[in-house]
Amino acid sequence: MPTPSPLRAAIAAAAIAGAITLVPLSAMAADPVSDVSVTGPDGSALGSTASQVSCDINGNGVPDLAVGTYATFDTTPGATGAYVVLDAGAATPAGAITDLPPISIIDTSRNAMGGVDVRCAGDVNGDGFDDLVVVAQGAAAFIVFGSADFGEVRLDAVGDRGRVVVGSITRGNGIGDIDGDGRDEVAVTDTSGVVTILRPADLAPESALADAPGPRVSGAGIDLVSVSRAGDMNGDERDDLAVGASSWKAPGATGFGTGAVWVITDLSADVTVGDVAIPGFRIDGPPRGYDLLGTSTVGLGDINGDGFGDLLIGGESDDPLTGSAVVVTGGPDGKNVVTNPFASTGFAVHGSGDATQRGWWLNGMAPGDHFGHAVGAVRMNGWSMLLAGAMDGAPDPLRPGSGYVTAVDSRELVAGTLTLSPTGVLDVAALADDAKANSALIPGNLTDQRLGRSFADLTADPAGSRVTFAAGAPALFSWQELPSVRIIGLEAPAVVTPEPGGDPNDGPDDGAGTDGGTDVGAGPDAGAQAGGTTSGTTQGTVTRSLARTGAESLGVLAAGAMALLAAGLLGLGAARSRHRRRSRVS
Repeated sequence: MPTPSPLRAAIAAAAIAGAITLVPLSAMAADPVSDVSVTGPDGSALGSTASQVSCDINGNGVPDLAVGTYATFDTTPGATGAYVVLDAGAATPAGAITDLPPISIIDTSRNAMGGVDVRCAGDVNGDGFDDLVVVAQGAAAFIVFGSADFGEVRLDAVGDRGRVVVGSITRGNGIGDIDGDGRDEVAVTDTSGVVTILRPADLAPESALADAPGPRVSGAGIDLVSVSRAGDMNGDERDDLAVGASSWKAPGATGFGTGAVWVITDLSADVTVGDVAIPGFRIDGPPRGYDLLGTSTVGLGDINGDGFGDLLIGGESDDPLTGSAVVVTGGPDGKNVVTNPFASTGFAVHGSGDATQRGWWLNGMAPGDHFGHAVGAVRMNGWSMLLAGAMDGAPDPLRPGSGYVTAVDSRELVAGTLTLSPTGVLDVAALADDAKANSALIPGNLTDQRLGRSFADLTADPAGSRVTFAAGAPALFSWQELPSVRIIGLEAPAVVTPEPGGDPNDGPDDGAGTDGGTDVGAGPDAGAQAGGTTSGTTQGTVTRSLARTGAESLGVLAAGAMALLAAGLLGLGAARSRHRRRSRVS
């Protein structure tokens, strides 16, 4: 394991001694070059869901932002739905979203929590404009077509501006062109845990989910709760589908809720998932259980340059575990993938039955932070900025429920320049100390803000070094804070690969090192458009590891703590607030 900074170790020791109970973060790895907050109406839960991937609704080449407003203290019909902010990544001013002004998607007569899920659908009708899928909880999915003159949409009168599918739908997402017909498809989950593939261009203006031809993905006793485009993970030049069941118990697991994600590479017919062979492969959560892997998923493109698409998976978990996020790389062999962040040898993410590394494991900061509830990605040329949120985290103990976001440069994972364990585990708290990294840990700035509930890629130039994204901060059930979306920009220059045998944490010598640049991770679908654990050493045992706070030696901890306390640098004991409220609406 890497050596922690003395300051972080000493603070951790003071925490153990009772001087403080949670470490406030005063620095990030890469400071944002822009950070704008756009607020929504009181109690609207603005930012609880967002378009996730890059979405150009009006076709002008600049990504647009769609965000849901499913919950509101306003009982006026039409208060729920969604907002669309055109060109949101291009100098959007701070302030109220209604002052921008946005384009409204209004839930009127149905008034059934319209906007509980809002995602980019891709181009479902082949007209060159990206479209949206808006879900009214348990009632319908509304597929809204983009256009050059995109304007206000009423969900009770979509007409020829989209399609309406009525049924007990809970989530929807664009999944790319899985059948190769040149038009993107949409997948929806329902209350029975089934995923149905929709081809909107072939649907009537309004139809029933039960009548959709499919195909469908299901499993006996399996509740599929997440669905997304996985990219081409097996190299057959077709988009694959990722479906997640966070409550699944993997075969041989010691605990329940290990979670799993199935990557399906052929959807020419219905697919049954479980502990059975499928056209594709399965990714299992750790055998200890309760990591809830599969809470969220997003395709990354090919980040390691092997010609296969890669995937980011969230597992939000709960006490006594932190949440987690897992990067899984694609490959041609169709082998299942096993995860175990407790592994002391080999890799935490590897192929089933072999020792081949198949990715990296990211630990959240603290138990109950729900890191991984939402994941996203800014897709650049040959690399991605990986996004994961912890909406219930509190990096600053004086701001409980503020939440936080991690932005991890995939080139730094691939090159090994981040503070990783030998098995490929990253404790994201280390990002606060790594001043040389492009990656960043971004804390919420208000109590109960819940930053990290959702994401959207707003980067206009995937060939550049500036990444821009939106992170939802819906202030769920807060009477003090307005819900908001933060639009954040980071500068991420080319990553320098360390010389063989060198210390990956050392900076490059003058003239030494190889420029990883955008060549790292370049693949056939690069740049295409397109949600935990505690550290430990013993499998099956959940521990509150000192390594999470940067402390590995109790003697060093005590000495460091006493030195700081004697110097008067630690004097305030902060009682940790265990804010237990959270939304159970996905």
